[in-house]
Amino acid sequence: MPRLLPGVVFLLASMIFHSRVLFREGWAMPWDLRGHHLPLAAAYADALAERVLPLWEPYSYCGRPLLANPQTAVFYPGMALVAAGGRNGLLYRLEWLEVIHIALAGLLTYVLARRLGLGRAPAVLAGLVFELGGFLASQVQHLSSICGAPWLVLAWLSLFLPRRWLVPVLSAALALHFFLGFTGYTVMMGVSTFLLALLLVVFRKAEAGILARVAVAGILAAGLAAVQLLPALELVGQSVGKYRTEWLKSGGGLPPAALASMIWPNSHGVFDLKTYHEPYDPTLLYLFAGWVGLSLAVLSVFRRREYTLVFASLAGIAGLLMVGDATPVGKALYAAAPATIRNTIYWYLFMAAFLLAMALLAAMGMQAWLKRPGWMAAAVLAAGLELLLAGSNRPMNVQRIADDPMMGSETVDGSRETYARLKEAAGADRFDTVEDSMALVTGAPLLRLRTGNGYDPLALERLIQVRLAFAKGERWGAYYPVEDAGSPAVDLMSVRALTSRKRLESPGWMEAAALPGRYLYVNSKALQRYRLVGVVKAVDDMVQAASLVRSSRFNPREEAVAEGFALANGSGGSVRVLEETRQRITLETTTQGPSFLVTSETHYPGWEARIDDQPANLYFTNVAFRGLPVPAGTHRVVMQMRSRSLEFGAIASGVAWTGWMVLGFFAIRKNILRG
Repeated sequence: MPRLLPGVVFLLASMIFHSRVLFREGWAMPWDLRGHHLPLAAAYADALAERVLPLWEPYSYCGRPLLANPQTAVFYPGMALVAAGGRNGLLYRLEWLEVIHIALAGLLTYVLARRLGLGRAPAVLAGLVFELGGFLASQVQHLSSICGAPWLVLAWLSLFLPRRWLVPVLSAALALHFFLGFTGYTVMMGVSTFLLALLLVVFRKAEAGILARVAVAGILAAGLAAVQLLPALELVGQSVGKYRTEWLKSGGGLPPAALASMIWPNSHGVFDLKTYHEPYDPTLLYLFAGWVGLSLAVLSVFRRREYTLVFASLAGIAGLLMVGDATPVGKALYAAAPATIRNTIYWYLFMAAFLLAMALLAAMGMQAWLKRPGWMAAAVLAAGLELLLAGSNRPMNVQRIADDPMMGSETVDGSRETYARLKEAAGADRFDTVEDSMALVTGAPLLRLRTGNGYDPLALERLIQVRLAFAKGERWGAYYPVEDAGSPAVDLMSVRALTSRKRLESPGWMEAAALPGRYLYVNSKALQRYRLVGVVKAVDDMVQAASLVRSSRFNPREEAVAEGFALANGSGGSVRVLEETRQRITLETTTQGPSFLVTSETHYPGWEARIDDQPANLYFTNVAFRGLPVPAGTHRVVMQMRSRSLEFGAIASGVAWTGWMVLGFFAIRKNILRG
């Protein structure tokens, strides 16, 4: 029981902190968890229900990669279990997934504190301060940040285990977090762990060889995660993600004013968003670790234990890094970093490392100053209560669903009527928005309605170029509502329905309904998603499509002619959809002469085609979409998704995990022999 008791304490603390979400109807974790992570999880769950690999998501952005997008967390064990349960109760399972990981972060912090030689009560204090403190209390909308917290602790813990365990434990921690899909967090984990190892060497708490083992663990982690890493790298190369440094302009980070929240939790009014007026994300203005925790952390420096200077130095470095380029040091580091690092670093994430170091310092302060068990118990109780009272049930970690219903499986902003009318208007084609909620398009996988829009930092570059034909913005943007509804590019995307918060006046669009909070418009002349045209017309259309976009990279005439299209006056014909699933489409084409099959389905590496069971080449059509020439007569055309990068990644990961198990075997074998 004494061994189990800490785990029970941390689980109960996490459940109490999030009791409103877990045990009361009508409440949920806020913002991105429902608007971003839930639709991705729904797409994953649907693929599993259909018994196919979740390679493709056909609803957003005219179709987009799913498994290649690391935010889907396809290979993370916890997410796989959540998705395997299907759509019913999916959000609730995601919330429980976070609550369990928060408790696990507290428990592993306790284990780390014990490895540092601290007693049970100080170790419990460390776990509670990290578990209920600023980072985990404020970031619940980001599933990957919360679920990554225990792996950050495990990464640090690996440095204090026997030497033979460092590489297998650290590499597994890094790989597990990479599978969660927040690469910037994984980078922060690696950097903070290396800094901790370096400080251990500087303060003569470890030999210099520990740095080499950390580096080896990082390399092994890349191999373990190759099954996700290779598809993700392929997607980055095809997406606007590679332009991230163009729009960031800096490394970002917490505003230095956030430090005031360490003393007074509501120093910036983040507990009431109706009166909040600061120009910052409110989740970045809560660093409260409790007055008990802060006081003991400061006191620890005056009665130093073995590792006090190590973690005090680490807290100082992490604190400097978390404010990003608000300091001259941060600006210099960001300017000197290569583009690859600037594309993946998120300075504010170092708040997790900062608060974890502070939690451990608080435990060291308790061990040094509070000698009596009664005083220790009182400090633990006081720290837990003040963190619960300060941070629990705040806007940054709980939201009334009625205040922002967002999207459901058959509701739009809580309205079934809106969903039904939108589904009827869009039909088998797509809907889009003019002036409307971003949640409407990000929720497309939940609604199972096709849209040409979405919001994803890894949106495909070519598709964004098409959207820029009817919207103003930069090439690195991920979300562009329709601004010119009369643009030919809208037709290219087979957009048949438009929603708007305001009345729309655009030729060709007819008002179909006045719905709660929005208007619905229909274009009866929208192009079908699959259609046949003459080959000459196809090439001419592609040239015209290229003239709509701003990028000089795409020249469809050269692409088309170079592939040997016969520029003959073919005729159009008919297309019949025989089968259309998540990543397989079967069509029957009938035409009197050689024609070109034009689609408004996004093209991407891995899509393959066959005509009458014979391989056929797919081409980029109208800048972003799939198309291919078909001969005269009646033919069966199959387009199917297959990921070569996934196959190569699976082989690399298989080899790496085999090596990892060998390392684990020898580590366990030594334990057995010593036992």
